[in-house]
Amino acid sequence: LCLIAGGAGARSDLHIDPLAWTGWNCLIHGRKLWHFYPDVPQNAEAFRPIKRPFGISRGGATATQHCTIGTGWHSDVDLFAHRTAGPKVILQADFERFPHAKGCTPPLEHVQEAGETLIFPGRWWHQTYHLEPTLGFAGQVLNEENLKQVLGHIITWCGLEAEGEEFWRQEPKALIAQVLGEAIDSM
Repeated sequence: LCLIAGGAGARSDLHIDPLAWTGWNCLIHGRKLWHFYPDVPQNAEAFRPIKRPFGISRGGATATQHCTIGTGWHSDVDLFAHRTAGPKVILQADFERFPHAKGCTPPLEHVQEAGETLIFPGRWWHQTYHLEPTLGFAGQVLNEENLKQVLGHIITWCGLEAEGEEFWRQEPKALIAQVLGEAIDSM
């Protein structure tokens, strides 16, 4: 669970959340613009992703990962780098610095209002822009609907053996224990 506060004009980086799990964001105060992009080759070429390891670390804020079980992705591209003033705010990327960003798919755009909760799929690129001061909460969901996707991500990332269909018929707790145990043991 994360507490997220931002002043007018604050923005997140362009990223995909770690582990391919489902994200959610509940806005309590303010308004926030979201841009969503599917994780397709066209956007990988446009955003030039950089891996962001996710796992267990030691040492607080300056910690180094010592057991990485997965990854998220981030991009140096800032889709909201330039803002035009006027009756309608127009935001766009710095295409001089990142000309390749012009090749991305059109965004799925949403202005989140106070009281709204957004739920979005894992493996989707997203970036937010705070249109006014905001306060909200965010987190990720792991449930039976996305369990195979999340555990599959860990299996692939850690180079574990792909499992057959019989494996996936186990109870969720048994699946999680087995995959996380093997992931940690593989480090």
